[in-house]
Amino acid sequence: MISACPSGRLWALCRRFGRLWVTTQPVTTVTAVDDAAICKITWVSMGLSPQGLAWSLASVGRLAGDPAKEAGSSVSCVLWCVDTCGQLWMSMAPEFTDEGLLASAQDGTLPIRWSFVCAPMISHLSCGPHGQVWAVFLENQCLAVRVGISPSCPQGTGWQTVLQGIVSSASIRGAASP
Repeated sequence: MISACPSGRLWALCRRFGRLWVTTQPVTTVTAVDDAAICKITWVSMGLSPQGLAWSLASVGRLAGDPAKEAGSSVSCVLWCVDTCGQLWMSMAPEFTDEGLLASAQDGTLPIRWSFVCAPMISHLSCGPHGQVWAVFLENQCLAVRVGISPSCPQGTGWQTVLQGIVSSASIRGAASP
């Protein structure tokens, strides 16, 4: 599973071991025929979940209402991941220098800070292009969108159910806000 950040970095989830990986450089200029550039892509492990569990789902999006987006500078990247227990976590993507090193040290055992997001167990996750986060809840197979996401509250404030009882997966990459 691979997801692209608005800044051009790729995030990948190794399904076999449940580790999350990120490229240290944006790959927006790499093409499929540019084998030399592809060989130079460096990946860094972001590890397991804060509770030591493997990741099962990952999706990357931009921060809704991000002033940097309107100013045309780099856009904030937000990671949304689900661990093997179906729990949802979010994190602002780490900053990297031009040399591909983390710009600042983070506290804790993982190189990035994760925030637990209260939700029913999640079976599918997808981020839309304008900061939306959509999830399929395992127990009642409903599709819900995260509400209240803003620069001051990137994890959002709640869930709005959109469709109930029949959903198994969703891809919301081109969806407009509800």
